[in-house]
Amino acid sequence: MAGGSLPGLDRPGHGHSVGHPSLVAPFMSALAGAVLAYNQQDMTSLIRAVRQSNETLYGVLLDDHIMSLLKRHQLKQYVRRVTRGVEETAKAVEQILKEFKGPAGLDIDGIPLFKSPEAADSHWCTASKHLSCMQVGF
Repeated sequence: MAGGSLPGLDRPGHGHSVGHPSLVAPFMSALAGAVLAYNQQDMTSLIRAVRQSNETLYGVLLDDHIMSLLKRHQLKQYVRRVTRGVEETAKAVEQILKEFKGPAGLDIDGIPLFKSPEAADSHWCTASKHLSCMQVGF
């Protein structure tokens, strides 16, 4: 399973329709977020470093506010990604599937991301069996 992808849910034509890039990208991003989280110690260190870089500007801000100001390249360079664990990942993916089987899964023309809710459920049934494999190597 290359790159931590979810078998059957990450390839066009396997559970989701082909040709809806406006939906595929947010769906894949959501799946990545379901599988991976930021290392909390790294995040705390980065927030502390940002705060110390300008106490006057950042000293009074809450951690959550500083996190919202971080740039993608800062996160990529200073904060490792870790897997969430099988149960947490499964819950998150199931929630994502539920959302994308509803209105969030329709493109501007009303065409659904998934061929059918049943197809998405069938592929998730297969993919969910591989969650523990994905926890290794990250």
